[in-house]
Amino acid sequence: MRFLNILILFFIYSWAHAHLPQKEYQNNPIQNCEKHTANFVEKIAPLLQKNDFSNFDEILKTYKKNCGINELFLRIQILQHLIEKKSTQSLLHLYHEKKYEEQLIKRLKSASHPDFEKAYSQNPSRYDFLPLRHPIDQLTQIKAEALLQSSSYDLSKDEESILYLFAGDTELYSDIKQETKEAVYQEKYQDMYAYRSRYSGIVYAGMIGPIGAINPIFKLNPAFGVQLMSPIKNRFFYELGVKLQINSGARNFDYLLYDELESINSDLSIYFGGDIGFVALERKKFILTPKVGIGFKSVSTGLSETTYYDADYYYDEDDGSGITFHNVNTMDLSFSVAGMQYLHKRTHIGLQASYHFIPYNWDRHLKTEIFSHYASLDLLFRF
Repeated sequence: MRFLNILILFFIYSWAHAHLPQKEYQNNPIQNCEKHTANFVEKIAPLLQKNDFSNFDEILKTYKKNCGINELFLRIQILQHLIEKKSTQSLLHLYHEKKYEEQLIKRLKSASHPDFEKAYSQNPSRYDFLPLRHPIDQLTQIKAEALLQSSSYDLSKDEESILYLFAGDTELYSDIKQETKEAVYQEKYQDMYAYRSRYSGIVYAGMIGPIGAINPIFKLNPAFGVQLMSPIKNRFFYELGVKLQINSGARNFDYLLYDELESINSDLSIYFGGDIGFVALERKKFILTPKVGIGFKSVSTGLSETTYYDADYYYDEDDGSGITFHNVNTMDLSFSVAGMQYLHKRTHIGLQASYHFIPYNWDRHLKTEIFSHYASLDLLFRF
């Protein structure tokens, strides 16, 4: 029975502890952070004003214990380290990592409004329990301006930009931050820009097929190519090269040779030509390049003949011979868009989509109508 009574009392105590209001919240640092913040700035402000850092670290440590790390804590600690000429690298990294610069910019904007008191009262935690237009904000601005104007400090770009932010000049802070970001980007990808200013090769591998044709002579076929590409640093560039098209599954077509109609099946087409393009879009490692190309395209027919010539006629010592190929010769006019992603040094990988106008029937020996409109998709590798 005694054991049963103890068990009942235990359950009653557990229920009460879980459901009834407790007094422990009074010692909760989150609930008391507004009070701790007020005590903190009251103690730290006169020391910061006089650059007296003898008891500075202890006050910061106590505030961190009660309210944790926040924007105000890091702002004051960064100013302390700058004034004492200590390293700020880890502090600035943490400040940027937690995006406190965005928080301070919002604070400055809210403080500039006439109803700043109402804005703070509606959400004190948003402002780290520090009222807007607090004297500590003005003090940190004064200290930041003094550091910027002093010739005794050798400030890094990141330190200079954060001081402009602390001083309240958000526009200049954004400009310097952007310049620093671009400088870091240029340094990081200097190999990429260096190799883009040189000639390079491009290997193509893809497919080409007719657009909307019914039972065409040339169907969807693989194509390969290699081209020489000029530097792309100055946006405009050109490409020169050769491409091969494997005419697998092609239908026969009629070809007139010496008044005789031959039924031909082609297994290969070859293209010699070039493109002119420009860099229309550049986003970090990615570039987008529209191009227009024109070249000579020859479709093999398998028809050839050996011709003999007289040495005396050509002022040669010996008689000779040569082979004449009878192919379907035409033009390939293309409009392309290529997207390339930087990999390493001069290497890029990408895709190219193209439209081709190929008027096969320009060749007067061709007696079968061959479709003229084609599209291709290529995987390309720049090296």
